[in-house]
Amino acid sequence: PLVNDGSGGDVSIPTILMHKTWKLENLTATLMNDEPVMMEFIWGLPLEESDLPEGEDLTDFKPHYHLWTSAHDPLMKEHTYEHLKAISEGFGNSVHFSPRFAISNGRQFGCHLHHDKEAEDDPCHHLCTNGGRYCATHFSHVAGKEIIKETLRRICIYETYKDFPQVHKFYDYNIHHLGHCSAPLLYNDTKCIDDAYNVAKIAKVEIDMCMQNSGGLENDVPNGLLETQLKYKEYSNVVEIPSTIVKNGMEVHTTWTGEVFIELCKKFWDASAHNPYYSEDMLQVSVPEICNTCGSCSNVIGCVKAGHCVPWGHHQSFPSSGSGNKKGGHGWFIAFLIFAILIAGAAYYYYKQREQYGESSVGLLNGYMQMSGRG
Repeated sequence: PLVNDGSGGDVSIPTILMHKTWKLENLTATLMNDEPVMMEFIWGLPLEESDLPEGEDLTDFKPHYHLWTSAHDPLMKEHTYEHLKAISEGFGNSVHFSPRFAISNGRQFGCHLHHDKEAEDDPCHHLCTNGGRYCATHFSHVAGKEIIKETLRRICIYETYKDFPQVHKFYDYNIHHLGHCSAPLLYNDTKCIDDAYNVAKIAKVEIDMCMQNSGGLENDVPNGLLETQLKYKEYSNVVEIPSTIVKNGMEVHTTWTGEVFIELCKKFWDASAHNPYYSEDMLQVSVPEICNTCGSCSNVIGCVKAGHCVPWGHHQSFPSSGSGNKKGGHGWFIAFLIFAILIAGAAYYYYKQREQYGESSVGLLNGYMQMSGRG
């Protein structure tokens, strides 16, 4: 028998569960026709500093934080970019922000072998650009190649305006695009994009030039900026987006912007306190004033925006003339209504589970199949 000598947890074998309602026969037929099927299953490995693309400097004590997302991320909201913008303004030049975009390498799926076919016969035509090199999954009636185009646009916006305080234009563009251009017909609409440029005060000609000079999207040639994103993805340990990684020390993965702020402050606090993790030349580090002001506040994002500790919901305003009692009663009524809806929803869910799975205690897994041939 095998005995765990203490290293049993060093190796893990992930398992894929696929829902039975998927059209597996269609998948098999597609594969038998020698057509590519895009499916990616990754898990993280530690990032070696020697494997970083050029331009990433970890020797200078300026905490880095990366936002891993995509140019069509339904989980990213306007307020997330607003909070990240507030953090950027609070820290100023003390930290370094850079976005990371999750795109797929079409060469791994054989899409570069299909780029010479007619569009209607090319299974990768609507997914990829640059001769099948860079691909994104078709999403909500938005073609993958349109998502790649928007990805390159956002990378160029960042590269053009990445220095503080100009970096706020990157956030302003994303905020406007999410609020006004998210609909499928507007996602890459020229007018909507131009409006986003104008709101963020971005020079369109500079972005167009950046997109073209990096290699463009139409020809069968590499694009330098997109290649760099593939490199980052290859050596990252990010398996879920959106995710924010705080570097310079232990990597911290989080999706809550308040925690991003605290983790950035921790880098300064640890360094200024002569934490042995940091080298001798990093000991004389001054803590940004924003950390001293907001580090102990419960509503850190509200504090970063206001410049001092504020209670939760302080930005909301209510009428004050003779409506105090009505507000309280109305609030209790809404709370009771929400509670009743939750109870009814839970009861309905339990009923449907019993109806579908009966008394089986493993009913939750009955709808899935294990893709691994061995347990």
